[in-house]
Order: sequence, then structure tokens, then C-alpha cells
Amino acid sequence: MINVILQEYKPYIVSLSGGGLFKCPTCKKTMSYAQTTKHESGMLLCGFCVQSSTQDKAAEVAFFDSVAQSRPIYSTDANRPSTVVKLLGLDRDLTGLKVLEVGCATGEYGSMLVQRGATVYGVDISPEMIRRNYELHPVNPNYSRKVGDIERRELYPHEEFDIVLSVGVLHHFPDPARVIGNMAYWLKSGGLFLVFEPNGGHLVNRLFKAGRSMVQTCLPTMLTNHLLASENESASHTMKLYKKILHKNGMVVILHGTTSILNIIPDEDWVVRIISRIRCVLSAFSPQGDHLYVSACK
Repeated sequence: MINVILQEYKPYIVSLSGGGLFKCPTCKKTMSYAQTTKHESGMLLCGFCVQSSTQDKAAEVAFFDSVAQSRPIYSTDANRPSTVVKLLGLDRDLTGLKVLEVGCATGEYGSMLVQRGATVYGVDISPEMIRRNYELHPVNPNYSRKVGDIERRELYPHEEFDIVLSVGVLHHFPDPARVIGNMAYWLKSGGLFLVFEPNGGHLVNRLFKAGRSMVQTCLPTMLTNHLLASENESASHTMKLYKKILHKNGMVVILHGTTSILNIIPDEDWVVRIISRIRCVLSAFSPQGDHLYVSACK
């Protein structure tokens, strides 16, 4: 039986000793045959890489392509990038550091880090976001950008980056464990993983999330038509969840907290303006910040 297995999966074999060692073609992890899983494509993958995505890729691309075409820049608050950069400790000399910015969008954060001396690698699932990014920030040897899905571990080599920055990305994954695992894989030992996300434990955020679910049930296309939320923003991820996943991936949280970044979206769409005003008013009375931030070291 083992000979049949070894013959069928010869391209994946690393060693024949001990019944055969196989290499996952996606993450390059070495494992025994018993640890492999046959993917529907016929490939032998490790258990982690064979997991199905919880994100609707087509819906995510369509949503953010539309956002890129309708807004001059992705961030609706001109002051937010500088505020977040300072909050996460990136308002300093970054010379010599390789930074991965996942969900780079139109480049407000990546361009700031390049100015501080970093070599930045931006990735986004939306082709239109990357196109707009290059329009706003011309070709720079220290700032590369590409279209990519961060659920694919083969996107970058193992332990490639000194810093991995994720701003407003993880809540677009109903289950963020896989992408956090990938980012930990790409991060060098001793590197920093920096996260800035909506606070899933914030009362107003939870109320709006519940309301969003009802709206999607009654008016399935309203939120996406007004570019208020993609179909994948269905879960409320809390600080507790992020810390648990980070710990599981060998990272130690060194700084965390919540903050409020209240802004009225300057949008021509009256629905967007009204909803953003309501959020701002209600959030002002909450003791918790409407966003959370985490700094973790691998």
C-alpha cells in the first residue's frame, strides 16, 4: 500500500525513510503521510492549508473594486492614518525594516512608512485598489504592491518580514485564524505584528452589527450598494479572540487597548452620512473605544 501511495504522490516526497516524508506544496511544511489531507484538486496538503475559506472572495473583490472606483482614497478620515501609525509605534525611523502591509488599499499607510525609511510590501485582494494605489503613489523601489489573497500561505516566504501591519482587514474574515496564522508564518522571529480593528466588544458596534444582519435579511443588496459593508463583515471579533489566536501562533502581546476614532464620513450618499452621524453620537457615550489595537512579538 505504501508503495502505491509513494508512487501516486511522488512530486510531494521529501524522503523515503520512515514510510515517507511529504512536503505541503502550499506552506512547504514537512509531514508524514498520516498528517496529510487530499485536497479536492488532488494535491496533498497539510491540515492547515486544506481548510476551506470562510470568506466570499468574489464578493470581497467586487465590493472593494467599487469602493476604489467611487472614492479618491480609501480612508474616509484624512487624519486616521497618522493617528493609527502613531498609536502602533510606527511614528519613528524604520530604516532597514521590511514591512508587510496586508489590505494596503490605496496606500495611505504604506506611503507613510516608506517616508520613515521602511521597505514596504503591500498586498490587497482588489485589483482596482492596487491600480488606484499606483496612481496615487508612483513606482518606488521601496514600495512594492500586488494583488493577492492573504489566505494563501505561499504568497510570501517563511519569516520574511520585520513587521506585519494589518489595519481594518481581519474583520473581513468571518474566521480570522487562518490569515493570522499566515501572517505569523511570514513574520521573522522577534518581529512585530500590529493590528488595528473595529472593537467587536464595543456596545455600539455590536448593535450596528445586529442591525446589519437584519438589513441584509430584508434588503440583501442595500449595504453593498451604498458601500457600507461587504458581505464578509458578519462577525464581531473581540480583543479576547485576537489574543487567543496570537498566542496559539507563538506570539506574545506586548501592548493592547481600545481607542475612539469618531468621524462623520464625507460621502455624497445620504444613507452613509446619516448612519455615520448616528454612530458618532452613540459612540460618544460608550466607556470603551470603538476600535482596538494590538502589538504582538513573535
